[in-house]
Amino acid sequence: MASLAAVTLLGLFSAVWRYSISGTQPPAAGGGKAAAALATKQLHAIAAQLDPDLMSQLPESFLPNYRTPCWHRPTQQQQHASPASHLNLPPGSAADRTPQAAAAAAAVALEGSAELLQAVKQLQQQQQQQEQELQCLPYFHILGSFQSGAFSLYSMLEQHPDVAKGHNPRPHFWAEHDKNLSSYMAELQGALPYMQQRPGSALLVDASESSFALYMAAGLRGHRVWLRTLQPCQERCAGRLQEPQLGHCKEACWQNATHADRTVAAKLRLPRWQLDTPLLMKAAYSGRNPVGAAAVYGSATTGLSMSRYRQAAAAAAAAAVPKLVVLLRDPAQRLLSSFLEYGHYTSKYGDGPEGFLAFVKEQLAAFEGCVARHGSLEECVLLFESLDTANEKVFFHCDQVLRGMYWVFLQGWQRHFGPDQLLVLLSEDLFKSPKAVLRRVVRFLGLAGNVPDDRWAAMEAAGAASHRQSLTTQHKYYEAVPEARRLVDAFYAPHNIQLGQLLMGRAVSPWEDHGNP
Repeated sequence: MASLAAVTLLGLFSAVWRYSISGTQPPAAGGGKAAAALATKQLHAIAAQLDPDLMSQLPESFLPNYRTPCWHRPTQQQQHASPASHLNLPPGSAADRTPQAAAAAAAVALEGSAELLQAVKQLQQQQQQQEQELQCLPYFHILGSFQSGAFSLYSMLEQHPDVAKGHNPRPHFWAEHDKNLSSYMAELQGALPYMQQRPGSALLVDASESSFALYMAAGLRGHRVWLRTLQPCQERCAGRLQEPQLGHCKEACWQNATHADRTVAAKLRLPRWQLDTPLLMKAAYSGRNPVGAAAVYGSATTGLSMSRYRQAAAAAAAAAVPKLVVLLRDPAQRLLSSFLEYGHYTSKYGDGPEGFLAFVKEQLAAFEGCVARHGSLEECVLLFESLDTANEKVFFHCDQVLRGMYWVFLQGWQRHFGPDQLLVLLSEDLFKSPKAVLRRVVRFLGLAGNVPDDRWAAMEAAGAASHRQSLTTQHKYYEAVPEARRLVDAFYAPHNIQLGQLLMGRAVSPWEDHGNP
């Protein structure tokens, strides 16, 4: 039964759904277990190659009494304690060296007393609990996107009594490769007292808007070998060469780093652009949730009815972690908001409508040049500055343009997370009907819906300021330079249609009926 609990929830849900719709009798427990376990094992192995710090510090399983995925990490004192340290035996004795010797010494010390042995065991457990440090991964993530109301949604949800409070809600761990798991845990630590008071209901959230877009600058966690190869090579070039030799040397560094990255991907039998955040996040959570077949069925493992399998499907879907929420805004409006928000763009191009037009022309041309040189739109979206030095020289690597090509990123998230874990919303719906969207998110996350009316009012009001800010889109910029609007709309039109195909199964932009916010 212990092995059944380790079966991934996604595998359990898929198996349950398949047998439910086929009308055939489900197999005895363990029939499809090997394939699901192998998939999880492979996923963990791949992620360990890409981010060993992350994978080496995660537990085998999460605590069953916490709804949020939590575990106890032994403190340094506990890790170095001797096997007999709780028995007050002489240091350096045989019991201090091996578990078997410790057990033998304990039996002698306790003179075979079952009552004393039980008392010592209880004392050991109490001391271990005191020495252990609680750590938790977020139960749900508001992945983004930037300038799309993501933090507004967080501000609303934070008012719900089941959402944990007191931590940094925007640690930006997944998109910033230089942050390790220990620093991530430190950012979330402030919520732990709240979690410990409500272990069965409190949900921890990460509202880092940087997580959704999978372009290179935000995805280096999966491309560490590229960075490790590139940086020292460039330093050697800069230390001994001048132009034009310096430029040739840097180009060779880029090619070497890209070759190293492709070699890693080939060994892992994955396309290079699939060494991404969704893969790492899936690996961090998968195979560790204690809610599996054993939790659903108890001791029953064979001869299960269809109704029990359907119940298992519902339980697995509800328990699957993490839950992911994405807000997507009309990319033309989002692009303008980003231009106005980040001062380095207005400083370079100018802070008026003409400056925005110059920004649009240069950035769109740079991206189209990448596609012309490399022949792959997906590679240019996901790996832009790593492809050649021409891309690297583009001002901020077309980041803001790339962030609006939502369908490319969404495919990456859908590759690893199904609809029971991934909810995609339009920002315009949140801006116009916050209460309706909020209730939908509450249901998706499994938060208690029976909260008092005044709490609902507080939740809705918490995002009002952000709504007003998001709705202020400075239409005068597009009105003053209609050429900018024409260029941006023409650029994003096919990408919006691709997104509509993913979200609605229809070749139509999701914003066709929304108009401008």
